[in-house]
Amino acid sequence: MRHRNMLQLFLIIAGCLLSLIHAKADGIDPDRGCSVTVRTDLPASGMKFRIYQAGILDEFAEIIPNEGYDSCTIDPDDPKKTIASLKRTAEKMPADYEKMMPESGIMKLDDLEAGVYLILGEVKETDRYILMPSPMLVFLPSRNKASEPWDYDPEISLKCRMTEIHPELTAYSVRKQWRNDSAALRPKSITVIISDGKEERNAVLDESNNWTYSWAAEKGTVFTVREKNVPAGYSAKVTSEGHSFIIVNIWD
Repeated sequence: MRHRNMLQLFLIIAGCLLSLIHAKADGIDPDRGCSVTVRTDLPASGMKFRIYQAGILDEFAEIIPNEGYDSCTIDPDDPKKTIASLKRTAEKMPADYEKMMPESGIMKLDDLEAGVYLILGEVKETDRYILMPSPMLVFLPSRNKASEPWDYDPEISLKCRMTEIHPELTAYSVRKQWRNDSAALRPKSITVIISDGKEERNAVLDESNNWTYSWAAEKGTVFTVREKNVPAGYSAKVTSEGHSFIIVNIWD
């Protein structure tokens, strides 16, 4: 029994030492402060961003999911899958930080812990364009292709899907949010009916379009939106702010 206990203790100590050696070999300092700068040449001034901290690095430079993100996929080698997984969870939680893109097109987030962050931007309307920002996934520190292996202050570029509109038109959007459920309960897509009182159109929302649809119409047009065939077990609530609609599906 004594030998068995000593063996278990040895294995625990050995595991800790290996973790320390691994962290040191990677050269990561989990306690070092980080930042991230988002740059763009697009007309994105005033665009609002919500920043979610999905995980932190422990003393061994291992990713530890924050509360609420335990069941999410966090894989630096599969950013597309990681973004989809984190986004489903983040949309049900308050943002850790909120920031607005300044006129300079340079938005800096300071005093961040080492860890994993998801940055979600809101649809932005200008006189000529509708800008729909892509989600941004940031690992801090991030891999650096230069001489230093890790970058504690990386810079990333904002990517948007741009739709040109005419000056006499107004941009509208509708976005889906899920509450009190899990990804396994959700349908693969939902259909939204958009009406101006004269005509109706259907829009399909799913993960491929980030559960968002945008369109343009003459200024002054009043629209209503509703979900077609609300999934069983859910209730639907529609809210609006300006020309943006949000349909919230709540698991009852």
